[in-house]
Amino acid sequence: MRIMNENKVLQIALLVVLVGFLVSTAALIIIATGGSARQPYDEAKTYAVSLVNNGLYSEAYDEFANILDNYKLSDRDAGSILFQMAEIAAERLHDSHRALADYLKIKQLYPNHPMIQDVERGIIAQLDKTGNSRQAQRSLEKMVELGRPASEVEPSQIVAKIGERAISKEDIENAIALLPAEIASQIANKQARSQFARSYVGQQLMFEAALREGYDSRPELIDALEQARREVFAQIYFKDNVASRVRVDPTDVEIFYEAHKEQFGGAPLEQIRDRVTEAARMEKMAGLQNELFDRLLEAEDVTFYPENL
Repeated sequence: MRIMNENKVLQIALLVVLVGFLVSTAALIIIATGGSARQPYDEAKTYAVSLVNNGLYSEAYDEFANILDNYKLSDRDAGSILFQMAEIAAERLHDSHRALADYLKIKQLYPNHPMIQDVERGIIAQLDKTGNSRQAQRSLEKMVELGRPASEVEPSQIVAKIGERAISKEDIENAIALLPAEIASQIANKQARSQFARSYVGQQLMFEAALREGYDSRPELIDALEQARREVFAQIYFKDNVASRVRVDPTDVEIFYEAHKEQFGGAPLEQIRDRVTEAARMEKMAGLQNELFDRLLEAEDVTFYPENL
């Protein structure tokens, strides 16, 4: 009986020692983590994001900063957390100096981060907002190549200068050449070209301002750019495969005139030959376009369901 009591006392004593050890260990963990056991990284990040989604931007910024300070992160994750902080500071807290500091920190510490182009744009935008437009301009010049260094252009060929970059006469002529023929023909004299050059430079400056403010990252503009890209490709393909093949000879013009004489009010052909020639050309072009569509649709096995429109 006494042996059993001694064993029980020993068990209790060991239990007390074990509990004491566990309590001490828990206390050390609490002290080391600032008062509470640290939650997993993913949970901490989710919590910070939820703060943003609920409009608690200052609290979210602090939580992201806490994650950065207290978790061992890869360069990619650390750069992404810093980017979140910079975006919050810029877009939500409207603190350009803090945002600029965060963007610059990413550029310094994580120069190969996948979002470094967005970081560069952020730096430019915040430099602009903090009154450092000249520095922002220099940074932008490193990102986009609009015009050429003025030192590389003959002074007599410079139409305008943007900082140290030059817009040349050749730039203006190339821009005019891209316009529809009927519009380009109206920019024939010196005064019209001067007005066009002013508009061209203004467009370039608006483009740069849009880049500084991250317009090229806006989803709706990305979609619009993709649509414009498709249209340009399709137009050039049409020009190469349809428009360039259209040939209208005098016989075509006469046949078209006789078939559509009433369309021209019965006017004599010689008085309206240019109009009839253009109309005949458009008809031929439409026919070739439909032939091209038919070939493409057949090759891709396209089926239409007009009843569902």
